[in-house]
Amino acid sequence: MGDKESLNNKPFEEILMQLEAHVNRLESGDVPVEEALLLFEEGVRLSSTLNARLAGLEQRILKLTRDENGKLKIGEFEASKDDH
Repeated sequence: MGDKESLNNKPFEEILMQLEAHVNRLESGDVPVEEALLLFEEGVRLSSTLNARLAGLEQRILKLTRDENGKLKIGEFEASKDDH
């Protein structure tokens, strides 16, 4: 199963698909207990990674779309160099 560093290099959609695959496998009910526990632990790690990325994206959007008074403003989106 993946470690945190390799998760940081994967696209959001790929991590989401991996999480969905784990959930489907667990929901099948045809998984030995030890494997189910590993799938659950990995699922929690994947979910945490996805939530952190979403929170970061939300903060970027709020910064780009609200002025210092909290009012909406329209501006040009400038992608940073480290965007995937």
